[in-house]
Amino acid sequence: MSRRLSPEQQIRAEENYAQDNAMGELFELFDIDGSGRLSFEELLSALKYLHPTAPINRKAVMKIMEHMDADKDGVIDKDEFVKFFREFEDLVEQEATKDVVEKKHSIVKTVFKFYCAILLMLLCMFTYQYVNSLNEMPDDVTDVAAFERGAARAQEQSIMGIIICGVMVSFGCLLWLVWA
Repeated sequence: MSRRLSPEQQIRAEENYAQDNAMGELFELFDIDGSGRLSFEELLSALKYLHPTAPINRKAVMKIMEHMDADKDGVIDKDEFVKFFREFEDLVEQEATKDVVEKKHSIVKTVFKFYCAILLMLLCMFTYQYVNSLNEMPDDVTDVAAFERGAARAQEQSIMGIIICGVMVSFGCLLWLVWA
């Protein structure tokens, strides 16, 4: 019983096949003597062809060759060539993903700092309102009704401030969980 590939897996397999074919054709282009293997000189010529303005020295090409030559026979066959470039492509993709994640975290930190500053400002504002409402309390404590109204207003404002700040903190935590 054969396992069917999902549409995404099918597309990825077709892309890999096309890339492998393209790499194989590139390999054949660089295989000047048609031996099916790239020698040091052929690899040097290929790199100079791919990067005509880059300063390519023999020592650097030797290191590349050592890395590409999986079976250590001194030449690079088609499979080693294709495998090397596939791994290189994966490495580039991983680095790009890492950069995106780092930028995302940087943005999250900035937004969260801004959000915390707004929250702190709101806390200060509600504290100021509460203190002002206490100052507006009547000096004459004999007027019990006025005193109770002032106390109730101060209590309402402080409760509203606590609720709004609680909602803001919850929202901030939610943002942090979603973005981080």
